[in-house]
Amino acid sequence: MAALSAVVPLWLLLAPGRVFCEEVAETGAYDDDQPEPGLPGEEILVEEPRVELHVMPGTTVTVIDVDQDSQRMLSLGDILPASPGLYVRTAGGIGSMQTLRMRGASGSELRVLVDGVPVAQDSVGALDLSSLPLDNVVRIEVFRGNLPAGLGAQGIAGAINLVTTAGLDEPTLRLDLGAGSFHTYQGSLNLGGPLLGWSTSAWASVLSAGNDYVFYDDNGTPYTTSDDDPSAVRLNSDVARAEASLRASADAFALALDFMGRDAGVPGPGSHQDSDARLQELSTRASTSWNHAFSDHLSLKLTPHGELGSQRYRDQQLDVGSTGQDIVSDTWALGLETDVSWEPVSIFPMRVLLALGRESWQGVDLVQSESEEALRWRDRLTWVFDSGVDLEPGTASNGRFAASARVAADLARTAAEGSLPYSLDMEVEEPGTDALLGPSFGLSLALTRWWSLRLSGGRYNRLPTFPELYGDQGGVVGNAELKPERALSIDGGADLAGTVAGGALTGAVTLYHRLVYDYITYVQNSQYTLMAENYQKVGVSGLELELAFLGDLLSLGQLEAGLAWSLTRTRNLSDDPVVYGKALPWQPLNDLYLDLEFRRELLEPGATLEYDDGNFRDSANLFSVPPRAFLHLRLALSPGGRWPRFCLEVRNVTDNRVEYMDEILTLETGEAAPQAISDYWGFPLPGRSVYMSLSWSPLSR
Repeated sequence: MAALSAVVPLWLLLAPGRVFCEEVAETGAYDDDQPEPGLPGEEILVEEPRVELHVMPGTTVTVIDVDQDSQRMLSLGDILPASPGLYVRTAGGIGSMQTLRMRGASGSELRVLVDGVPVAQDSVGALDLSSLPLDNVVRIEVFRGNLPAGLGAQGIAGAINLVTTAGLDEPTLRLDLGAGSFHTYQGSLNLGGPLLGWSTSAWASVLSAGNDYVFYDDNGTPYTTSDDDPSAVRLNSDVARAEASLRASADAFALALDFMGRDAGVPGPGSHQDSDARLQELSTRASTSWNHAFSDHLSLKLTPHGELGSQRYRDQQLDVGSTGQDIVSDTWALGLETDVSWEPVSIFPMRVLLALGRESWQGVDLVQSESEEALRWRDRLTWVFDSGVDLEPGTASNGRFAASARVAADLARTAAEGSLPYSLDMEVEEPGTDALLGPSFGLSLALTRWWSLRLSGGRYNRLPTFPELYGDQGGVVGNAELKPERALSIDGGADLAGTVAGGALTGAVTLYHRLVYDYITYVQNSQYTLMAENYQKVGVSGLELELAFLGDLLSLGQLEAGLAWSLTRTRNLSDDPVVYGKALPWQPLNDLYLDLEFRRELLEPGATLEYDDGNFRDSANLFSVPPRAFLHLRLALSPGGRWPRFCLEVRNVTDNRVEYMDEILTLETGEAAPQAISDYWGFPLPGRSVYMSLSWSPLSR
């Protein structure tokens, strides 16, 4: 799969009551006399969206197209950096744990959805991206700042929505196989077509990765090099995973089912090599939806959904954590979204979303002989009202203006039953109730056919997760006194859409500023444990730039290029003098992503460059993360015209594994000490790797 950041011109999204894909098809981005982008004679197709999300005026949106034709061996963490403001932390190679940050916000402050259905997050907080479906994903929608009404009330920094393959009306059969470095093997099968009056699509995939790559091991002594091992092999980083997905649709109904099973080693951070820690999990997500249009101005959508997960995490020898753990836990969540769209007058669209849900986590630590089974649960009622005005709807004429006001209310009851970690003096006898209100606004103005301006802002809230409130039965101690996070944010920028050198050029520049009150973060409260605490205030400001080009290159072929760059400045504004004025850890100052792909008949070479710097591992900014620069090259071949397709990819071509840190000087020579290129909590990353894949679809032309 190849990913390219496609900037959606916001002047095509001005009507809050319309879907952006449909809006593009209706208005068009060019004059009638102007040729549309693409190769001579090529028809430009706009696919129907898997899920209709109404976009609020002023929202900053990036759409990442996942090119199923290349079928590269990728993870979500490899694709998401195509959007500015997104930074992925990973524990190692393919299939390893990955968490996401957006605009300086942690993964707990983001909303994650699959086909518009929210993924349960209260039990884990920051989602592991490697647990989400990918093989059947065709598009990723990244919303920064204001969220569409259909995404609910959560998301201080924004949200990501994974859009999957819908049911297919034509018979489809496709096989993908891949293999590569570090004992990595992958295969997937897709079947689809009409069945008993339904349009269906089914995916199944397996992945096995040893991730036994070589890294520079400083032996836990960064100031001494005499005991370093520059060729240490990563241990206990293997992953075995199986996924399956089913999609079916008929008339107004749609069904979705996702399954994932995984058995993975949990490698230690830094130079700490382990052999025992293990994570095993099973998860299932199911949803159905029913759409009905009562008239041209009134429609209703009902979406019941459920999620069930079972997990066992073992670290009895303290290989990774600070305490011995053998935790068996179950998570389940149920929800219902009622979405009403009403347009009494063509220029005054309105939308109301009412969501009900319960999420529960139940687990026990088998290491603690006296441990009781713990239960945490949260009931939630979310109400979102969005209304606005859209002047000159359905056109892209100069001076087009749209405005929207949105109010989100969140009412939640949270409680814990059973034992709490470490016998803390916390009694949760009655459910705690939180009522949160979040008003916001959005404005869009099309100055010309090629330029538009946008502005949005509002108040956003986040409830503490179960681990933050009650601990995780292991090394995390609960804090039932935590306050919800409250954020004030403003976001503005300009969008460009035009033709350059016979191709389509789209771009966006965005400035934003956010203040988060009662910011929740983990701090070490003893030699072996962490506990969540509220910081009084945190400030985040940034600049984002994204460009995308698609067009003919000197009649030689088609060039597709995407650029995403973000400058993110964070400041801790709490009263603690140790951290006041310091940058938040694990958020790079500069983050750059550049992707190029050239297409000519049977040949498709491509390259991706990733770079980030200005990152710290700790709140006091005493330990910096080495800057990272990775160059990836790929070549896709289609000797049969379209199928079969071969793809060869070399990642980290320069084998960038070591960086010399000026702030860490060796005791022997006084020179900069070598440090492994690392990521999440200091996990070393793999060096040069090679992957090959084959895709074949015998029923396709």
